[in-house]
Amino acid sequence: MFDIGFTELVLLGIIGLVVIGPQKLPHTIRMIAAYTGRIKRTVNDLKHELEQEVDADELRQRIQQEMQQSGLQQLKQDVEKSAQGINQEAASLLNPEMTEKPDTEPSSSQAKPPSSNA
Repeated sequence: MFDIGFTELVLLGIIGLVVIGPQKLPHTIRMIAAYTGRIKRTVNDLKHELEQEVDADELRQRIQQEMQQSGLQQLKQDVEKSAQGINQEAASLLNPEMTEKPDTEPSSSQAKPPSSNA
């Protein structure tokens, strides 16, 4: 990641000794290492989550494409239309007064009672 050689590390150590002091330098180095480790873990976790999301999205797209190619989408629509038709038929059988229109004209097929001539 960083191109730091041995001489740069020695120079940073000397500057650290002068600025921070020999008593606080080990503690400071430990704290810097701990924060660096936390940052690396956080970046790796975020990277892993993003890769999972991308993989899941690609999988969804692939499944959608396969469904379209195999005609499952059309089959699904046909099944939904059939289900709607069945539901409408069931509703009309359960509620016949709502679907039938009342007769306003008398039917000619009804028999008239015989008149009595006495």
